[in-house]
This record gives sequence, C-alpha cells and structure tokens, in this order.
Amino acid sequence: MTGTLDFYPALRLQRLGSVAVVQPVWESGEPLPALTVDLETGSLAASEHPHVTSDFVPCFGVLGMLRLEGGPALVVITGVSAAGIVREHLVLKVTSTKVLYDTSHKWSKSDKKLLKLLAAGVDPKQYGGSLYFSHAGDITLTAQRAERVAADPQTAAARAWQRADLDVTWNAALARPLLDAGLDAYVPPVFMGFVEQLNGLDFLGGGRQVSLGVTLIARRSRHRPGTRQWRRGADQQSHVANYVETEQIVSDGEGALLSSFVQARGSLPLLWSQTPCLKYKIPLRLAPPSASAPVFAGHADRMVEVHGAVTAINLANQGGREGVLSAAYVAAADAYAASRSGFRLVPF
Repeated sequence: MTGTLDFYPALRLQRLGSVAVVQPVWESGEPLPALTVDLETGSLAASEHPHVTSDFVPCFGVLGMLRLEGGPALVVITGVSAAGIVREHLVLKVTSTKVLYDTSHKWSKSDKKLLKLLAAGVDPKQYGGSLYFSHAGDITLTAQRAERVAADPQTAAARAWQRADLDVTWNAALARPLLDAGLDAYVPPVFMGFVEQLNGLDFLGGGRQVSLGVTLIARRSRHRPGTRQWRRGADQQSHVANYVETEQIVSDGEGALLSSFVQARGSLPLLWSQTPCLKYKIPLRLAPPSASAPVFAGHADRMVEVHGAVTAINLANQGGREGVLSAAYVAAADAYAASRSGFRLVPF
C-alpha cells in the first residue's frame, strides 16, 4: 500500500463465471494486484488482471469468506457512509453488502440455511447493522492503545491486522482464509457498535470561547453477545456477556485529539446464569466462589492489560434477588485487589 492507508479504499467487483475479481482502483502508475476468488474451489490469489472498466460493482472492502461443504461464499462491502474522522482517518459505516457464491452448484439443505443466515447476518437492514471500519488508523483501538502501539517501533511496524483488537473485530473469523493467504490488504477489520461525531460545539473555557468536536465510539465484543436472561455472566475464558467499550473523544477545531475517556460495561464477571422459565421472577444460579475466582481474575487481568488502571463500579442491586450476586462480585473484586494492583472497586 502507498501513503498512510493499510487497506485498498476503492475496489471494483467483477463476476466472470465462477470467478470473482476484486480489483483496486488506481489513478496512475503501476496497476495494483487484483484479488481473484474461484467460487467453485475456494482458491485465492492476488495477481495482475486486465483493467476492469465495465460490468463491475463498486465496493470498499472484503468482509471475508466462509467455506461451506459445497464451496465458498465471498462477502464484500458495496455501500458505505461517512461516520466521522477519528485521529485524522475517515470512519465509514457499512450500508450494504453482497454475498457471492457459485449459483450453478446444487447446494445442500444445510448449506442453503447457512448461506441465508450469512446474508442476513451481514445485511445492515437485517442483523448486520452498525458495522464500522476505516482504511487506516487502527479504529478498533482506543486512542490510548493506539498511542501505545505508535510508540513501540515493533508494533507500529506490524501489519494492521496484527495491531487490531480482535475481541471487537466482528469479521475476524470470516477474514481468516484471506489473512492466511497474505491477502489482508483487501480486508479491513470491522467492528459493531456506534459512531457519532459533533463538530463546531462552542464552550467557554479560560475566559474565552473555544470550538470543540466530540466523538462517541462504542465497540461491542464479539464474544458472548445475547439478549438479557439468555446470556449472563462470564464463560470459562473470562469473556463477559454483552461487553461494550465506549470511548468519548474531545478534539479541537482542527481535529487534533485533546482527550479520550473510556468506559466499559458488561455482565458481572462471575459464573452465573438466569435462564428464562415459567416463573415471573426468574431465579439466579451462581457458581461457588472457587469456580468464579479464576474467571474474574482473567477478566480483570485483561482489563488492566488493555486499559491500564481500572476503576470499577457495581451497578447490580444490593438487595433482593441480585443481592447475593452483588455480594459475590464485591468479594471477588476485593480478593483480586488484595493480590494485584491496577483494579479498584468503588462503592456505588
């Protein structure tokens, strides 16, 4: 790649029988290699290809490829809208996608179901809403983490996918076949969440009026998403249900970063469940402290590793059905803080 971009920003998708060609758009100089995908065999390659000038669909990146029993399915981003500029790089929201596969193949019933699920999962009008990415700038990282990466010559020189936070990268599995083939320049990391930016906000400070911009970014973890009672607590790998990292960025009138405040929220990092049943008040099931202790420690260790010093608050009710759960969380937090630094639970 040239310039400061990690991924090809403009592509042309052309279908030639069972072969899909994804060609970068170039203004001048030597032609850029085109990604070719055989939709019968799943073979991938980047090579020279005649200039695509007609019968193409503009696209902005490849989400990845899913290998099924009957063949591969390629997913591309065909529509985007600007969500804001973060750390001098444009953040884009996915507005449309396209799934390509061999239409002449006789797909099995199970493969047809998976193709339908894949199409719905990446469709912004169905289950694939709120997907964001950037062609540069490590947008999966908070400002603090991006600064640490930039300050380390080794990590700064690494490829973009090696720097990305895979916990919030929702196309990590889909991208794997292309990453393994060394074709990462076509596949930007994509996160699910929210991006909103307001510029030209006037504030009074130091006896004068200043114009600032405020950006809010929410990044959802791809581990343990779910709906209310169906997904609670942590798993054995210390991933908590419905974990969301929210970052508030304040920048000056020129877009330069002034501050970044990060808040994370998730289900209490213990082994517990609340499976829906016929009872109006659904009971809680909580594992013994000895079982939850390593799970809590794993979650807290990662929080401290990623964000530095962590100040935690407990939003669970102190009485009623949640009282036992709340007390277990406080006990686990106190035990962790007694043997490690960087994690502090504040009464709330």
